[in-house]
Amino acid sequence: MKNCFLSTLKRICNLSAEQINLIFNHLTVDNTFVDKNNTIRFFSNPIHSILPRTPAIIGRKFQFLHLHESVHVIKEMWIHLKMA
Repeated sequence: MKNCFLSTLKRICNLSAEQINLIFNHLTVDNTFVDKNNTIRFFSNPIHSILPRTPAIIGRKFQFLHLHESVHVIKEMWIHLKMA
């Protein structure tokens, strides 16, 4: 799934998957791509990540990745993002 997202970016940007990964991983922010079904399809892995993640999250539902105590905050943010 992650490769599918990178393939799309490569076709649009004419960059290799390696170059795209390097760009995302050198930004100073964590990036996550969630599709219309709330499924994680891509994430960046910057050196100083505040959200350490593993490839195991690919294909999982976004709302199930957070601690139970923070789910209400994540859901509220998610609603606002989907409305934007």
